Amino acid sequence: MRNEPPAHTLRLASRRDLDSMYETLKTTLLKIDYIKPDNPDYWMNKIRAFGNHMKLRAREMHIIRGICRQIDWYGEKRYRDGVRDNKRLTDAR
Repeated sequence: MRNEPPAHTLRLASRRDLDSMYETLKTTLLKIDYIKPDNPDYWMNKIRAFGNHMKLRAREMHIIRGICRQIDWYGEKRYRDGVRDNKRLTDAR
C-alpha cells in the first residue's frame, strides 16, 4: 500500500482563493457599511488574521463567498424594490 491520503481528505483553500474571498468580503462589508471606506484595510487585516487562524477549507471559503453574494443580491433587490415603491408613491400624488 502506498501512503496516499484518505479519499475523504478535504482540500484547504489556496492563498489565491482566500485573497479573492477576502476581496469579496471587503466589498460586501463596505456596501453594508460595516467597515468604513476611509480605511477598510485596517479592519480587513483584523478579519484576515481571524480567518487565517481557522485554516479554511475550500468548501468553507465557498460558503463565505456565497453568503456575500446573497447579501449583495438582497441589498440590490431591496434597493430596486424601494426605487419602485418610491416611484409608485410619487406617481400616486
